[in-house]
Amino acid sequence: MVNINAGMNPELLRRCKALGGYATFVDKVRTYNRSMPLTAAVDQAVDECVENGVLEEFFSKHRREVRNMVLTEFDEEKFLKMMREEERAEGRAEGRLENFMGILHDLGEIPPEILERARVLDADTLKQWTKLASRAESMQEFLEQIL
Repeated sequence: MVNINAGMNPELLRRCKALGGYATFVDKVRTYNRSMPLTAAVDQAVDECVENGVLEEFFSKHRREVRNMVLTEFDEEKFLKMMREEERAEGRAEGRLENFMGILHDLGEIPPEILERARVLDADTLKQWTKLASRAESMQEFLEQIL
């Protein structure tokens, strides 16, 4: 068993961003709960984490779930499972983007505006563009299909 409380195993917490963020969040809740009710402590900890970029995207998306989980009966395993699922989804999205970029690279030089647009595409559009790119004979043909 590994202790991930604040100040313990700093190298592990530094290398694993999600685990380090979780430890930071729990430490903040504990600290704030000494001087305020748990509800306020959780809200303050989440707000501070978001402001400081600690699991910002996760807390922005799952604020209500985190609050409810902590206030009912904190289930560490459930919280970590949610974190892992979020990280897996992000990893899959990055993989799809890398795949798309590889296909585009095979077609020729990628215009900078396409690079910029591809980084912010939703999953469905990226999937559609990947199919189009894989069927295209040239970069020009691909660009004609998407523009």
